Amino acid sequence: MNGTGRRNNAPDALRRNPIDLTQIAPEDQRTNPEALSRRLARRLYQAPLGPKQTATMLASLKSQDKKPSDDTLRHVLDLMMST
Repeated sequence: MNGTGRRNNAPDALRRNPIDLTQIAPEDQRTNPEALSRRLARRLYQAPLGPKQTATMLASLKSQDKKPSDDTLRHVLDLMMST
């Protein structure tokens, strides 16, 4: 409840209005797994990934289509934030 007797639906609002991933992963960098990996690490950690994490990230990105979809990027970002 949010104090007004109604349930707070903030998570529902986020699902309806997803973030603009072009701000995090521009279209021109999505076809280059190395550049995308560096950019995501810089955005989330403000530092480069270690060798093992870089290898894992590149393997994941290279196993996808030539250009990862927004859903794939959301999954990658979720994994990065949870580790």
